[in-house]
Amino acid sequence: MRKIFLVFLIFLTPLITKSQGLIDGFMRGAGKGVVALSYSSENYKNFYKGTTLVSEPNLGTITTQSISLFAAVGLLNQLDIVASLPYITASPSQGTLSSQSAMQDIAIALKWKPIELKIENIGTVSGIVSAGVSTPMSEYVADAAVAVGHHFSSGDVRVLGNFMTDFGLFASVQAGYNRRGDVNLDHVTLDGTMKTTVPDAVDISTKIGFGTSEYYIDAWIQNQTSRGGTDIGNTDASFPSNGVSFSRIGFTGYYPLPLFDRMFGVSISGSNTLDGRNVGNSTRFSVGLVYGLTLWK
Repeated sequence: MRKIFLVFLIFLTPLITKSQGLIDGFMRGAGKGVVALSYSSENYKNFYKGTTLVSEPNLGTITTQSISLFAAVGLLNQLDIVASLPYITASPSQGTLSSQSAMQDIAIALKWKPIELKIENIGTVSGIVSAGVSTPMSEYVADAAVAVGHHFSSGDVRVLGNFMTDFGLFASVQAGYNRRGDVNLDHVTLDGTMKTTVPDAVDISTKIGFGTSEYYIDAWIQNQTSRGGTDIGNTDASFPSNGVSFSRIGFTGYYPLPLFDRMFGVSISGSNTLDGRNVGNSTRFSVGLVYGLTLWK
């Protein structure tokens, strides 16, 4: 089953939002690793100003393109380290606002599986906890309508429950809390400072999927709820201070290639925003090349 689930889930961070995150329900195993390179494209014409869906003719369609490097290594059988780093370009199709291109935020997390219970002839139930951090890797512009990110450092803690049957069907649920830092602005706000607070967020998602030696596929739904924050258009509301909430659905697929004992593979994923607050009503598509490796035995 290890080869069946030698799969990555790469979801990048357009603007301030994160889709799915670094953590899935499967451990790599001691000395085993995976490296992946992916390309993603996300676009939206309509966006939520507060919770009202609107459009802005002077911006047209905003497109975010990303190239991301992802890696995960099993330090122990029940302990993984995972990391991702995206390069992002964001641009409007109309108007005078400039496009942005920059290395965005590096994210690193430790994932530990303290609980694993085997149910004979049925499957396995496991519990996973994780802790991670992210921080900007370049001096991109934070307070802009068309931006690659909002330039804050953050800490993230998560718990995840996973059930996998002996024949490859699995289901998981995870919940996380993202603690976000302040952002330095390039202008003075009404309260006389050059900083703003980025609101924390609570994230909950569920997933169901199936994997064999020939393919892997899953479907998921995710909800992020901001803890406070301003709304687009509020007096003296910077873009980083806006509270970003959303509900999204998506899928992931993986197919191993007959190269190097099937350690190469290709992945595809897609997602769509159902509703939200201060976020684009976006559709996203990603494709990636994945390579599994053994670092030590």
